[in-house]
Amino acid sequence: MTGKQYKEHREQMGLTQASLAKCLGIARETVVRREASADLISREAQIAIRSLWLASSAARKFHLTEDKDNYERNK
Repeated sequence: MTGKQYKEHREQMGLTQASLAKCLGIARETVVRREASADLISREAQIAIRSLWLASSAARKFHLTEDKDNYERNK
């Protein structure tokens, strides 16, 4: 996975760099570095973001998530 693909996954989930970092328990700067990198993302980072992406996709498919505006208000 490239930095570009990593960023695409984050954007498809509707997450900011900061919110993704919080979900993964990492610093926002780590997300910034991964997205800017021309190098491949580590296997662990790939698994983490893909798992989060799959979970969010399934939640949207089965209408298990709140709308984004409501989520932002209640953070």
